[in-house]
Amino acid sequence: MYRGPRTLCLAMRALIASLFLTILGASSFALVVNGDFETDLYADGTAPSITSLTGWTILGTGDVHGVGTGYLGSDSDQVDVSGYADTAGSGIVQTLATVNGQAYTLTFELFVPITGSIKVQLNGSDLDTGIGGGLHSYNFLGTGSDTLSFINEGTGITTHLDDVAVEAVPEPATLAILGLGLAAARRRRAK
Repeated sequence: MYRGPRTLCLAMRALIASLFLTILGASSFALVVNGDFETDLYADGTAPSITSLTGWTILGTGDVHGVGTGYLGSDSDQVDVSGYADTAGSGIVQTLATVNGQAYTLTFELFVPITGSIKVQLNGSDLDTGIGGGLHSYNFLGTGSDTLSFINEGTGITTHLDDVAVEAVPEPATLAILGLGLAAARRRRAK
C-alpha cells in the first residue's frame, strides 16, 4: 500500500542501510579462529608451555607459550611463539577459508623487547621476515584456502603475538553501487 513520498523515502533509507550493513558484515566476518587468543585462558603473570591452542596448530618442536596478561598493554592473553628456549621454527599455523580472488587484510600486534623476530607466511611463502614489535598489516588475495603461519626465527626470546585478524576488503564495484544508491536517495529527497 502506497502512503506517499515520506514512506517511500523511509523505505529507501532502510534499503540503503541494509545494503551498507551487508557490505560491512561481509568484510568483517571473522576468518581467524581465536585470533585474540582468549579461548585458552592462562593465569595472569604466567606463561606455560602449550601443546595445543584452539584454532591453531603448534609448529616445530612446540616451544610455544600461552601468556596471561602479556606485554602488549592490554589485559588479554597472548601467545609467545619464541618460548623460553628461542627455538627457530617454533610457531603457530591456521588454515583460513577465503574466497578465491578476494582481497584481504591481515593485521596483528607483536611485542619484541630486544632482538627477537618472527616471519609471517601465507601458503608457505614469506609475507615478511625479521618482523619486530608493533602493529602490522599486510594485504593479500585469497585462494579459497589459505594457510597463515607465524614462525620464530630464533633471534631472541619473548615474541608475544596478539589480535590476529583477517578481513575482506570491499570490492570497488560494491562500494560504487552503494555510493550510487546514496546519491539517488539524496537526489530524490532534494526534489
